[in-house]
Amino acid sequence: MTSQRTLAAALLAALATLASLAGTTAPAAAAPPTPPTGEEAAWAEELLALLDEDRRAMGLRSLEASPQMGAVAHAWSRHQAAETRMHANPDYREQIPAGHTAAAEALAWGQRSPRSMYTVLSQAAGPR
Repeated sequence: MTSQRTLAAALLAALATLASLAGTTAPAAAAPPTPPTGEEAAWAEELLALLDEDRRAMGLRSLEASPQMGAVAHAWSRHQAAETRMHANPDYREQIPAGHTAAAEALAWGQRSPRSMYTVLSQAAGPR
């Protein structure tokens, strides 16, 4: 079973990078890391659904998940879990596939559900 620390790190990084605007991706130059699966993927999907719900309420269009960006986020989350510390990926701009027009990171740890994680992130100070 995935530890909560690993799961939270993986899902948060995935949320930050998986919401890319539809039609902005281009094929990656090299084979990307493996995207999240199972419970981690389910959390990422629910986080994106919650984000899209808020976007629709503000009159904004939905976002489309990018498997390539999700894989980069998942690899960084695994890296953080192995180091047992959370910190920003200093190289994420170089790791995401060419063609993306925007990307960002958001970090959270320890929430017990996608909804509680989304609530923490959506209420955090900082850029939106």
